Order: sequence, then structure tokens, then C-alpha cells
Amino acid sequence: MASKAATNPARPIRPLPTRVQNLSFSTTNTVSTDIINYTLNNIEPAALHSQLSLGLKNLHQNQIDQLLSLLQAGKLVTDREVAAATDSTQRHCARCHKSYIERNNGSSACQILHCKPDLSSTTATPSNDATNVHIITADPVLFGAGTRSGEAGTATTRTVAMKVELVYPCCGLRVKPGVNVHPCCFRGRHTTRSENVRYNPRTTLPCDRMGCAGRVPPAPMLAATTVGGENTAGTNVDRD
Repeated sequence: MASKAATNPARPIRPLPTRVQNLSFSTTNTVSTDIINYTLNNIEPAALHSQLSLGLKNLHQNQIDQLLSLLQAGKLVTDREVAAATDSTQRHCARCHKSYIERNNGSSACQILHCKPDLSSTTATPSNDATNVHIITADPVLFGAGTRSGEAGTATTRTVAMKVELVYPCCGLRVKPGVNVHPCCFRGRHTTRSENVRYNPRTTLPCDRMGCAGRVPPAPMLAATTVGGENTAGTNVDRD
């Protein structure tokens, strides 16, 4: 028995619709839109990043592909990110002088530790910024002399208001003793551009001082789209 398609050749066979074809970007599904907007408005950026990173480990490959398609449709993933994530060129960081691949780059990939702080102390009037320091001295020029009986030249204990700080020469950070300080003077993205680096003679030296100049290959150029207000087309993949 001949099929209906054979007896009616003028009527083409229509393919079955797929789930991707059924996706619509209309705003008729306001419930889904409201749920997504509420979630985005009430989650911290760090938590969103953490949950997405964790979720990628638990998704199937087809779900990851669908998520990527949605992120590209929403312009969250552009040609720039695609080019960077698929590039395997080894680069040299002009800040920490380590080798890296751009797909492994990120907001905490490059880390420079603080140098040892210096102790700074100056006499001050009593205030919230001052610290009472007990000093044993016999110097009449600095704090006067004498014991309780006023005997000159005898060491005595004086309570002096002083402003005591720890100063980090690498970046100029000044804090009170006992204040917790993050061990990193800098934490951010690797970069191949020396103009993006704030050099200092303690912890961050340029490539020519580190012996890198002349043996580091120039960073390749990647065609890219405009990101963050910068015309990055044809420029290095580095953003900072």
C-alpha cells in the first residue's frame, strides 16, 4: 500500500519540531522572567559566580551546550570570550613573570605578595589614632629626666601617646598593628602589557630587570569585539 506522501507528492513532508526550534524569546512567559529577575536582583555577584561554576560540574554536556547558547544569545558570551577560551598560546605575564594560557586567566590568577612592612612611629596628641606606649628612657631631651624624686640622669618609665603604624613599601598601605591584612599586594588578571602594571622596586620589577626581555615572545593578536567601552578589535586579548 502506497503511503500518503507518495500519493500526494505536492504536499512536502514537514520535519518534526525540535526543542531548540520551539525556544522563543518573547516576553509572554512573565512568570519565568519574574523568577529570573528576582534571582538576579537578590544574589551577590560572588555567590552567582560560585553557583554557576559549581553547576557546570553537575550538568550534562548537552545542558552545558544549551547554557552556552543562551549566554551567547544574551550577549554575555561574545566572540572575544570564545577566541580567548579556545586559544592555547603560552603567554608571559609582565607583572608576576609567570607563563600562562589565557583560558586559565582570571580575576585572581596573578598574585603578588606584600613585602615585609616597616614600623612607623611618631609622637602624637592623645586621640583615637594614637597608642599609649610605655618607654623607659633617661634622655632629658625626648621625655624629660628624673625619677619620682626628680633625680636627673636616672632612667624612668614614661607613658607617651604615639601613632604607630605598619607601612608596606610595596604599595604604601598603612595600617595599625594587629589589623588583618590580605597577604597579596596585588590580585587580579595576568597581563602581557607593561602599561597595565604598577611597578615597584620591592615586589614588582619590569621584565628587563628580571631578565625576561628579549626571550619572551610577543603576545599574539586576537580579533575581538568591543567590550566594556573599549575598541578591542584586533588588539591583544588582555583587558587589564
